[in-house]
Amino acid sequence: MKIAIMIYSKTGITKELANSLSAKLCSMGNEVELFALETEGAVNPGEMSFQITNLPDLSAYDLLYIGSPVWAFHACPVIIKAIAEVIGIGGKKVIPFVTMHFPYKFMGGSNSLRGISKTLRKRNALPQKGMCAHKVWQDFEVHIADVANALSQMAR
Repeated sequence: MKIAIMIYSKTGITKELANSLSAKLCSMGNEVELFALETEGAVNPGEMSFQITNLPDLSAYDLLYIGSPVWAFHACPVIIKAIAEVIGIGGKKVIPFVTMHFPYKFMGGSNSLRGISKTLRKRNALPQKGMCAHKVWQDFEVHIADVANALSQMAR
């Protein structure tokens, strides 16, 4: 299967999860491409005045994963803007994931996943159940591997 992972990561945590997920999906025989979004202009919670400089065309992919950090209890505005502008997302299954520093999903993770899914539905994409990774775990590398493994199983 041809899979795209589109993320925004300011601190590297979301990218760490995306890299782990990509490796797991590749080991299952999938062809995976990771797109780490870059921006021009200031990126702040709730603002959309920045530009995304490397928005991919996702038309050629069978399945999409979209990853975002949680900012101010919402999905990062970069990922919301990317979903609204990206080419080739309509009619595709999309599995969202978010990373956050709080220990409980209700502290922004659930709301972020809902916001991503709502934006995906506006683009006629087919959002699937998503997942949160929490930075507060004592052994975060193991937690990342566990979340990546669970996310990869959703590709079946």
